[in-house]
Formats: sequence, C-alpha cells, structure tokens
Amino acid sequence: MSPTASEALVHLDALRERLKEASGRLGWLRSYL
Repeated sequence: MSPTASEALVHLDALRERLKEASGRLGWLRSYL
C-alpha cells in the first residue's frame, strides 16, 4: 500500500470518529428538545 493510501485511511477513520461524535451529540440535543 502506498503511503498516501494509508494516510487517506487514517483521515477516513478520524472523519468517522467525528461523525459518530456529532451524531451522538445531535441525539443528546434531540432528547432535550
């Protein structure tokens, strides 16, 4: 695997974590509204 490909995978993982965090926060907000 080329270094750029593994870099992209790392970025994707970070994005996925951020998305999970954001959706969790949204659900928490929705339960309050």
